[in-house]
Amino acid sequence: MLRAHQHKKLMLVAMGRPELEERFGALWVDRGVQTLRLNPLSPRAATQLAREALGKEIDDATVTALAERSGGNPFVLEELVRARAGGAAEIPDSVLALVQTRLEALDASSRRALRAASVFGRVVPAVGVVRLLGEDDVDVVHESLRELVRQEVLEPRPDSAHQAGATDAAVATLRFRHDLVREAAYAMLTAQDRATGHALAAAFLVANGEIDAGVLAEHFDRGGERERAAEYYVRAAEQAIDASDLTTVLARANRAI
Repeated sequence: MLRAHQHKKLMLVAMGRPELEERFGALWVDRGVQTLRLNPLSPRAATQLAREALGKEIDDATVTALAERSGGNPFVLEELVRARAGGAAEIPDSVLALVQTRLEALDASSRRALRAASVFGRVVPAVGVVRLLGEDDVDVVHESLRELVRQEVLEPRPDSAHQAGATDAAVATLRFRHDLVREAAYAMLTAQDRATGHALAAAFLVANGEIDAGVLAEHFDRGGERERAAEYYVRAAEQAIDASDLTTVLARANRAI
């Protein structure tokens, strides 16, 4: 159409995801294309959209959490709101599938490192990922983590330069740019891999001086080491007492029991 009517007043508007440029790089090469990239919704706009959909009966904290979790993606926000309105606590499969489609485009080594990283939670120690995947692959793992940073899946923490065991600041201590990405990567693990990963993560964190008993308890619990999990849940309850956090005291004590 553009070729046949190139001298007429014709404008074509095409919409697509960024992957389009990778798959069809020469698609618009002779057409004088002007690209307009859509930014995420602002926190204010996302919150307003969630509030209008859920109504006044939902508390502000829940609405704000949904808006933040969406990362400004309207589709993701819509799916999260729909799930919340239906009483579901878990992330909808449609949202996980959307994020996993992006993750599947990564190379095999990066996906493997990403799945291991997801075991640790939002904050990821590079040396911990190496421990989970095997000390023999340290260079491969570090390069995979750098690639995940380049792909903006992970990002370095500002204070990571001093961390030991990594070859540079970019892979010392990392964090997921978004919780949804971590949860999508975590969902790609098999049940056996999750249990093994959490058990290894717990051992690594204990050896490296982790002081948050709640974190250790969760890893031991998910790793199938129930007795050690109970021990650390008790410690976590004691830490919560010191912090005057009575709600957490009860929750941790119940988990220990």
